[in-house]
Amino acid sequence: MKAFINDLIPQIQKYSQNLDNLTFLTNHHWISLSEIDLSKTVYIFRSNNILLIAKDGIVNKGSWEYLGNQSLLFETDRQTLLLKHFFVDDDILMLKLDGSEGYVLFVNETKFGKEINTSSDVLSFLEKKYVTQNSPGKPHSIQDIVLPNFKEFEPIATSNFFFGNYDIIKIKFDDGIEGEILKGHSTGQYFYNDSVSGRRYANDKLHCINILYKSLRYNL
Repeated sequence: MKAFINDLIPQIQKYSQNLDNLTFLTNHHWISLSEIDLSKTVYIFRSNNILLIAKDGIVNKGSWEYLGNQSLLFETDRQTLLLKHFFVDDDILMLKLDGSEGYVLFVNETKFGKEINTSSDVLSFLEKKYVTQNSPGKPHSIQDIVLPNFKEFEPIATSNFFFGNYDIIKIKFDDGIEGEILKGHSTGQYFYNDSVSGRRYANDKLHCINILYKSLRYNL
């Protein structure tokens, strides 16, 4: 997903608003993309500078403040963060931690019109909003990506500290792309390990193979 965002931002950077227009920010549900496939965290910036942080429905309170110079201060019971403007519009909020090259990305669920619960929901939202003309060689829509024929190898049982006991299933697609999906022994859930966004779960095996291919082929 990060590669997709990195490709997208240069195309839309000129449309970024300034942080000093706070009407787009307040009283909306901003979804953090960090580990969205594992847990959902919603940030609500109240007009009285109270920051509500809801993680899987459990709410904690903090505070936020616009400091001028395109900077926001976040304060919770655990830490205080100084965040700088990176890209802002009615739908996306991207902020850089001061002194860092990395950024945090939020998507406005209020504008989406329904709940955002997975990275696939986010990709669909970003595509509908921004990807009107695609680069040569890319599909018109994420949904238009055709899954090629593939060969599925015998599962290999293994375990480690992070994933517990699971099977590794190697997949080789007819266009030469190779990857692997995993299946948890205790949960029976299929997932793959994305180097950027971490563990990504799927509804079933074919769905997992599908999103693996999209990730490997188009950096989605």
